[in-house]
Amino acid sequence: MDRFYRIAQDILKGYEITFPEAQSLMETADKDVLSLVFAANTIREHFTGKFVDLCSIINAKSGNCSENCSFCAQSSHHKTEIKKYPLLDSNAIIARSREVYASGIKHFGIVIAGKGVTPNDFTRVVETVSIIKGEIKESQTIDCGLGLLTPAQAGELRDAGAGIYNHNLECSRSYFPEMCTTHTYDERVETIRNAHEAGLLT
Repeated sequence: MDRFYRIAQDILKGYEITFPEAQSLMETADKDVLSLVFAANTIREHFTGKFVDLCSIINAKSGNCSENCSFCAQSSHHKTEIKKYPLLDSNAIIARSREVYASGIKHFGIVIAGKGVTPNDFTRVVETVSIIKGEIKESQTIDCGLGLLTPAQAGELRDAGAGIYNHNLECSRSYFPEMCTTHTYDERVETIRNAHEAGLLT
């Protein structure tokens, strides 16, 4: 019996995985990835069945990102033909959340380009999340992707009604320097920890 199977069986019995355990899973060797996938699928089928959970996102702030992530068209380090704009008006974001909800999609994501969010933009996002949750209550989960996140910010997002944080950790520690050199793998992991400890799913 491998460790992935044991962890999966414990979770099915009500065990909540710890952050260090979750972090260790990110270091899974290539030869063990299929065992990890099988265990994860066992958990998924138990809790959600064989259904697809859809999420629609709004690109709430586009382009001019200071980071040099090699895969991203929104990086100011790359020459790309994208629309660039500051944080959208709250009314536009709220209107989009209503459209998404009306279409039957239960997850709505607010994502921005950038290493992190400015204090003013963060306040506006928190207020927007709170308005959306006030309208739609528990029927829609609000996801956020705002770059690197402090513990205080994670708590504010949770209190406003956000349920999930998208951390954009796109690759392994060993490959990360090939993908990005303007911030570190550990900064991304710290964001995951901050969101997790605040009660946001990651």
